[in-house]
Amino acid sequence: MERLPQLRMRRRLHALPARALPEGYTCRRLRAGEEAAWAAVLNGCGELGAWDEERIAKTLAGGITPGRIWFLCAADQPIATACVRIHPGEAFGLGRSAFGSDRSGVSDMSDTEHRTPPPPPSAQAGTPKGCGEGRPAAEAEIGWVAVVPEHQGRGLGGQITLAACHAARELGFDEAFLFTDDFRLPAIKTYLNLGFTPDCWHESHAGRWTAILRALGYPDEATTK
Repeated sequence: MERLPQLRMRRRLHALPARALPEGYTCRRLRAGEEAAWAAVLNGCGELGAWDEERIAKTLAGGITPGRIWFLCAADQPIATACVRIHPGEAFGLGRSAFGSDRSGVSDMSDTEHRTPPPPPSAQAGTPKGCGEGRPAAEAEIGWVAVVPEHQGRGLGGQITLAACHAARELGFDEAFLFTDDFRLPAIKTYLNLGFTPDCWHESHAGRWTAILRALGYPDEATTK
C-alpha cells in the first residue's frame, strides 16, 4: 500500500487571538534542565512515540532551540507542550519536517520519503515571511503539540498551539505551518478553530480533506488551498 504524505495546514499570524488559559494554568518556556519534563509530556500524550534521552538530544541537535519550546503548566508542572522550528529557506525543499509522526500502534509517518515537504510556498497561494521571486528566506513550523491525558478536554491543545504561534510571530514570521494526520480529528478541529487552513500540495490531499471536513461536520463547500 502506498504511504501517503502527511497533511499540512497553514495560518497567517496577523490578528492572533490572545491566550485564554483556564484558571490554574500558566504558560512559559522550557527551562534549562527540563528536557526530562519535556520527554514526560511527549511520552504521556500517547501519540508521539517513545522519547528517551537519546531522542531528545537528537531532536534538539536537529534545530529545535530549547528557548522555542513552550509549556503549559499546572502548579508549575508541565502538562502540555508545543514548539517552533525554523526551516531555512534554502533547505526547506530538500529535507523533511523535524516533527515526525512516530507513533506506536498506528501508521508510522517518520520516514524521509514519507515526510518530504511540498513545493516552496512562494509557488502557492499566500506570501509567507521572506517570499520573493525565489524560495522564502525561512519558514516557521509548529510541532510536537501534546497534552497529557489527565488535562485533555479543556482546550489546552489550542492554547499551547496558540502560544507557539505567538512565539513565531514575535520572531518576525507572518505565517506558520504544521503537519497532522487524517485520524487526528480532534486536533484538526482545534487547528481549524484557531484559523489554520488545509494546504493541499499533494494529489491525495483534496479528497482526504473533503472526508475529514465532512467527518467534522463542515459543509462540502468548505474551501481548501
